[in-house]
Amino acid sequence: MPVRLKDIANDLGLSVVTVSKVLRGHPDIGEKTRNRVLKRMTEMNYQPNLAARALITGQTWTMGIVVPDLLHPFFASVAQSLSHEIRSKEYSLLISSSDEDAELEKHEIEHLLARRVACLLIASSQWSVESFRSIELQKTP
Repeated sequence: MPVRLKDIANDLGLSVVTVSKVLRGHPDIGEKTRNRVLKRMTEMNYQPNLAARALITGQTWTMGIVVPDLLHPFFASVAQSLSHEIRSKEYSLLISSSDEDAELEKHEIEHLLARRVACLLIASSQWSVESFRSIELQKTP
């Protein structure tokens, strides 16, 4: 079972709010407490729950890309370059392939929108713009 903020707080005799403030770099936490919490997080192999964070902040820190073919060197290169570039801004990249199938592409777009990606890039294999209406309605860049 993954380690939660609550587990670290209980282990150190602190409140969950204090542990959360350490994670966010809040200035009202003393250096000694901050170091204790960070050390214990490392020891317990704590990983933040990004799904929970997204629910609270409304920000998923993910971008999506839909390409017609993952094996094509051009699209592989685009995905690799994009991934490299956004990593420095602490974003993750979700990659989908439509296999040059318009229905599958529409499904992948809907799936990525449901994941609330911050941005969506599409190399479309479609002749119509129907599946782009949902992107427009959600105001996803």
